[in-house]
Amino acid sequence: MHRILQNIILLFFCCIAGSSFAQMPGTRIYTLTDEYQEQPRINTLFQVKQGYILVGTTKGLYRFDGINFKKLDKDKDVTDNVTAICAISGNEILVGFNNGNIGKLQNNQ
Repeated sequence: MHRILQNIILLFFCCIAGSSFAQMPGTRIYTLTDEYQEQPRINTLFQVKQGYILVGTTKGLYRFDGINFKKLDKDKDVTDNVTAICAISGNEILVGFNNGNIGKLQNNQ
């Protein structure tokens, strides 16, 4: 009798564990631009100490805070295709472009 009760309790807990949603994975699709524009291709990702992520794409540099993307402004004579991002001492961030130029990120520009 004791063995049957143990098996019933075990079956009960297995049913509860099988129907719970505690470990269900979640996914979310993010878009960088409006749906009518061509989507940029992501070349590089870099997480900054402050917690946000810099995204280097074929259409420029974006800042991702976990919810929204914000395109960072650039100088007029700089190409859009960002291929490398790195941090140097302090809060200085260097950005490399596909034509060999290197830029410095200052004040979100």
